[in-house]
Amino acid sequence: MNIIQKILAQNQQTQLNKGSTIIGINQPENFKVSDVGTAIKNVINASLVIAALVAFIYLILGGIQWITSGGDKSAMESARNKITQAIVGLIIVAAAYAVMNLVSSFLGLNITNLDIGNIYK
Repeated sequence: MNIIQKILAQNQQTQLNKGSTIIGINQPENFKVSDVGTAIKNVINASLVIAALVAFIYLILGGIQWITSGGDKSAMESARNKITQAIVGLIIVAAAYAVMNLVSSFLGLNITNLDIGNIYK
């Protein structure tokens, strides 16, 4: 066993003794590995936030490209397309959030606070 494997094995045992994950990343106090609903909720919320941020940054880049185009027709067209794509992306993110809330209200689920149960019995 090489030195890295020994360190990882030691770290795994230490983390298991603390009640954390096997990979050695400490978990927040209010989140358990067995809480699948919270994990799904966090992934959905994080993906919506990341998608909105990416679309907003793309919108800003399109605006900067528009300003710096200097009257060049092809550069202005490219900037206009970028701005249009960013706005469509923001609309898609907002629509996804609205559909998620609509489906959760029709099904009686609270997607932002799922309670699926424990993985481990």
